[in-house]
Amino acid sequence: MRTLLLLLALVTAASAETVVSGAIQPQLAQDTDGGFYCVFIRNGNIELTVSADGGKTWSAPVVAIDAGGKASGGRQRGPRIGVDAKKNVFVTAPVCFDPVKQKEKYPPAELWIAVSNDAGKTFGKPSRVNDVDGAAAESLHQIAVAPSGEAHVVWLDNREGKGNCVWYARISGGKASKNVRLTPPCCPCCAPGIGLDGKGNPFVVYREMTDDGSREIFMTVSRDGGKSFSPTARVNRKDTRIPDCPMDAPTLAVSDDGKKFAVGWMGNPEGKDKDVFWAVSENGGVLPLEKRISDDAKGVQAHPTAGTDAAGVFHIAWEDARAGKTAIWATTSAPGATNERLSAEGVEAAFPSLSAGKSVGIVWEQGGGVEFRKIK
Repeated sequence: MRTLLLLLALVTAASAETVVSGAIQPQLAQDTDGGFYCVFIRNGNIELTVSADGGKTWSAPVVAIDAGGKASGGRQRGPRIGVDAKKNVFVTAPVCFDPVKQKEKYPPAELWIAVSNDAGKTFGKPSRVNDVDGAAAESLHQIAVAPSGEAHVVWLDNREGKGNCVWYARISGGKASKNVRLTPPCCPCCAPGIGLDGKGNPFVVYREMTDDGSREIFMTVSRDGGKSFSPTARVNRKDTRIPDCPMDAPTLAVSDDGKKFAVGWMGNPEGKDKDVFWAVSENGGVLPLEKRISDDAKGVQAHPTAGTDAAGVFHIAWEDARAGKTAIWATTSAPGATNERLSAEGVEAAFPSLSAGKSVGIVWEQGGGVEFRKIK
């Protein structure tokens, strides 16, 4: 039996492809034809590579945002990406362009967006998303792009001086709308998550900030394209029992018709190792009791990432240390689905990013570069 498991592990590891070396903080998106777009930080800039053949080969990286070699990431502070139905590519990233502030130990970044109208070959000049100087210094954010070409961005923002809250902007024509606060003060270093239905209605999740020793997961929904949002409502039924900021963002995927969604997060309800849980809604948005997604609770699980494929199946991937070294594992909402290890055995892997649509692919950090695996 052990020999069989080792052979299966080798097959899994061999099926991953190296996207680029010397890069960190990858994020993945895809177009309606199943082409993949991977953004990352490399050489201190925000770069992009594209695969038109399902991840078998990748284009030479191009610079999406020229940060003068000063861009840095870590702990989920990298760039984000989305693609519309016309293969326009939207890249967001926290960057400090101020030469004076760049000399500081921790330069305060602003949140920027750059758009490509030629499927990622070239990018226009970036424009700023946060409309108050220094408000997005924590640099934790997420983007979702509608088929129509409207982008929706959420981020942690401290402009009111009362702690980080989730703020929101719509991007049209490469320019951000007036910023809107969506939540009360929330977990200071856990990025919000966002997903869209087929009409471009945003669903937003975040981790709250409380004094009771447990930071719960909340959601707010817009049914009018981001013009207004519902009151925030708690997602998880069991307390997360996360007393301090875990720097671990919740993830969200929404069905095309907007009637079903899945939310994933890291929690510790049993007071043992931290695990990743998710809840997949029924039609109408009713959330059942969450369940641990791993079939082995050993080790810490973290940094979930989710998506919905063309058949309406939800997919989720996460970091998992069940075998000692942190690896990337994945599963789906399909009946009878099991866990599958995606990254190589014996090599540390981190920060997965999943994109689902016509195909399903995942990228992650590994061995000083970015790895990719197509799983559907």
